[in-house]
Amino acid sequence: HNNGGNDSIMTIEQLEDIIGRNFYQTFKPYTREELHAKGVVLFDEVQELLDNGKKPEEIFDSVVNFSNGFARVFLNDKYNFINDNRQLISKTWFDYCYIFSNGFSRVELNKKYNYINTNGQIISNTWFDRCFVFIDGFARVELNDKYNYINTNEKIISNIWFDSCTEFYD
Repeated sequence: HNNGGNDSIMTIEQLEDIIGRNFYQTFKPYTREELHAKGVVLFDEVQELLDNGKKPEEIFDSVVNFSNGFARVFLNDKYNFINDNRQLISKTWFDYCYIFSNGFSRVELNKKYNYINTNGQIISNTWFDRCFVFIDGFARVELNDKYNYINTNEKIISNIWFDSCTEFYD
């Protein structure tokens, strides 16, 4: 439960009472060396490997062709981007990343959505239930079954959330 669980079924101590053993001694995480022996590349090692000349195809499980100056990369069931200079653009690894469009990519993390810019910065403090592509500087976002727009300056443009809305055109 310390690794992302939120159901609070029981404490570590309660679990230890049930299994009759120390939880962390029984379920030891793999060491860095054990992971390397299994062929796992760790997220914190990726940029150094790229900097040392390793080809992206040798590091990542998948590299989607460059589009708009970025390639989507997949490693350990997570997504990120590298740019033309072989630099990771985000410190965060996402559950999914969409291609860049109009300078932004939609990203998914823990079943919520946001945007990153071409510098890899998450643009909103709010994580949305759904978000859509930027058109003419605005993107439609959904939160709690209501809709609004976010602009490229990272601002929600209305204090009112609507039952429905469409994309901006012209």
